[in-house]
Amino acid sequence: MFQSSSMWRNMPTWQYQLSYLNKDQFQIKCIKTPLPVNLKKRMPWSAYDSTLEQLLRTKKQVQEIPKHVMRAVHYKPKKELTDFSAKSISALSQACPFWDKLYEHQKSGVAKVVIEFRGSALIADEMGAGKSFTALASACIILSRQKHARMLVLCPAFLVKQWQRYATEYLPGIDLQCFSYDKAKNIHKELKKEKWHLILCDESHCLKDTKTKRFKKLGALIRKAKFKLLLSGTPCVNKANELFSPLNLLYPKVFKAYKKYCFRYYDILARRCRLPEELNIMLPMFGLIRREKAEVLDLPNKHTHWWYIVDMAARKSVVKLKKRLEAEDTKDTNMAKYLIGEAFHELASLKTQCQQYKDTLKNLILKRERPVVLFCVHLSILELLNTLCEELQLRYDTISGAVSMKKRDEIVTKFQAGEIDVLCCTIASAGVGLTLTKSSHVIIAESDWVPGNLNQAIDRVHRIGQEKEVHIDRVLFSDSLDEWILKVEKGKKKMHKLLLAKK
Repeated sequence: MFQSSSMWRNMPTWQYQLSYLNKDQFQIKCIKTPLPVNLKKRMPWSAYDSTLEQLLRTKKQVQEIPKHVMRAVHYKPKKELTDFSAKSISALSQACPFWDKLYEHQKSGVAKVVIEFRGSALIADEMGAGKSFTALASACIILSRQKHARMLVLCPAFLVKQWQRYATEYLPGIDLQCFSYDKAKNIHKELKKEKWHLILCDESHCLKDTKTKRFKKLGALIRKAKFKLLLSGTPCVNKANELFSPLNLLYPKVFKAYKKYCFRYYDILARRCRLPEELNIMLPMFGLIRREKAEVLDLPNKHTHWWYIVDMAARKSVVKLKKRLEAEDTKDTNMAKYLIGEAFHELASLKTQCQQYKDTLKNLILKRERPVVLFCVHLSILELLNTLCEELQLRYDTISGAVSMKKRDEIVTKFQAGEIDVLCCTIASAGVGLTLTKSSHVIIAESDWVPGNLNQAIDRVHRIGQEKEVHIDRVLFSDSLDEWILKVEKGKKKMHKLLLAKK
């Protein structure tokens, strides 16, 4: 079975492509066409115009470097608060009543949002670095300049109450409405009729897929606003094409077409980024604010410990999966995904039956200082964790999709007060929006295919307010699908670092 025709249209049609390589050089890529004799694959920027002119004379199709990338080559982003004038900082501090409560990196983030990016930005600081307060302070300053200021907050359902509390405490006098993404999608026509000075999207990676109704309906609403703030610790969760969504929402005139973006930056067939160096240099000019916790906060270290379990049934399961993938048409990606998903569920079932797995989890729960936070993916594993806590006679509670928002808040309050010994959670339900700094011990009972989800979960504990070193115990089955997941995780982390790391 062949890939869809739309994928094949993503194949390059140019013979020569010019692209950014580093601050000193650009590169030339060729397809089935030799370079003219006096040109090299790497050329200095001073020779760009003459090189382009020479390639155009060959009458071959040439993809030149976009104008906005050329501007990014010479762009020097402001990094520290001292890069802004004292007069500007004074004006910001006067417009924000809680300015003195902010950390230095949050103040510089606010200055970048308000002054450098003129009120629209993607705040992508690492989880636990305080993105929410950077956004709140930015919103406070931006809206202080508007008459009858109105603000719309879009976020996952479990964060609605949190943003309503923030609005009451930090943005009094502002007409602020907060909706979950799904609720806003259903009433998008009514919301479009209203005038919003500022739209804030928390966990904006929920809008990563441009093909969904959610993006199509809410995207038009967000682009209409004069000021836009997008918050996400993982703006690029899986693939480089997911960066098109925030770029399109913030700069729709520059990034209009998804296909055009993919044609240059994402190979749909190979599922890999085409020009990571160029994307990396371009993003800081288009509203990206990204700081790692290690750069800006003096947090205690976190240590990861690996625990491998040998289980013959899990080994047989992955051998069976390999044979099925070889027997099926591997070009049919939907079939491959189905088979791998089926094997993933089977592995969870095998884990619930493995005594060594149960004993390892029990030992880890008792090994370190409590309280402990356990994360898993499947509900069957969650039930197993609850059973183990009962056997150990520990005070425990559970956060899953079945737990209401009110109950979730009560559980977190009790946990932070030290009234719970073990908190068992699914990554999907408790991986974002919670602060669990009472604990310094995390157990990952199951790995997630998306490393961003896993990092989000761990950073519920390792964040502002944590005073102890954090220990993360990861339990894996050796020679099983767990090791496949680990390889995928490493590849995605490498890609994420390549695109978002500072050069």
